[in-house]
Amino acid sequence: MRRIVLEITRTSIRALAADGPLAQPRIQKVVVQPLSGEPSREGLRQALSGLQSAKATFISTISREQVLTRLLKFPSTRRDELAKMVELSGKAQLPYPPDQTIVDFQVVDHAAGMSTVQLVACHRDLLDRQVSLLRQVGLEPALIVPSSWGLLAWYRRLGRSPETHEPVLTIHIDIDRTDLVLIHQGHLVFSRSLEQGLTDWQEGPERMGLLIQEIERSLASLRKELPGVEGRSVGLTGLGVLDQWKEFFEQRLGKPVMVRSAQGPVRIPQVVGAGNVSMAVLVGLAMAEEPWLVNLLPPEVRDAQSHRVRMRQLARTGLLLLT
Repeated sequence: MRRIVLEITRTSIRALAADGPLAQPRIQKVVVQPLSGEPSREGLRQALSGLQSAKATFISTISREQVLTRLLKFPSTRRDELAKMVELSGKAQLPYPPDQTIVDFQVVDHAAGMSTVQLVACHRDLLDRQVSLLRQVGLEPALIVPSSWGLLAWYRRLGRSPETHEPVLTIHIDIDRTDLVLIHQGHLVFSRSLEQGLTDWQEGPERMGLLIQEIERSLASLRKELPGVEGRSVGLTGLGVLDQWKEFFEQRLGKPVMVRSAQGPVRIPQVVGAGNVSMAVLVGLAMAEEPWLVNLLPPEVRDAQSHRVRMRQLARTGLLLLT
């Protein structure tokens, strides 16, 4: 089945179409459109031109800086009970009114009847606007995924290596941002996005020193949330002279650093449009198993989609009975 992945950043609209099995996708087309300000219907239409398919699964992203995350512990290991606890107790710990908050969660650890969950939340207005804009160009998203979870999927498919030891801090350098994602036992337990990207870090050692400070600050914050969880290795991907930066990161962070290509062995056809951008989030989501991800699609949109699927299944069953 065809999968279409859309990523909107501060400076570009990026879209990818892929066919074939998730583990070995065939990337058919990648489009990058420059963006200044808010995305428009016409800009989206241009970026998605030639990608759409009636049978495609459409995955959209929301940037990491637009969501809130919390690590919470609950006295249950059952998914249905955890969902209720997240809805009642988890939402109460967020700065938004409960009826204006869309949440999802992933279990990152079980121990002694307790579960540690990663709660992810976004204000409903942001998600409603995105769904409305996508519908204006004829698209119905199956998932809306924070960009950090695209990097988790990238790591699980392409970022692991025999030298990688979890917990692993993945540093993703893009043209307009830098993502920090800590992965433990295959789960995302911490994420952060910085506004500085490749252009900023290329300015010299002082600027790279600021990146190291932000990384150390993030690791210190993680130690408070998850005592005993400490990054053992670092994965470096995205744009830039990563092989040349490897030694710098190892010296400053005191951890082994593995450099990995953002697209790995996946063949990317010539990109349509302008812009030097990282493919890690797009490729990761094109290869992702759905249970790896959190989905911030509003529940009423999910329910409507499920209803349409059931109606189509009933219609097909009725046709079979008539033949």
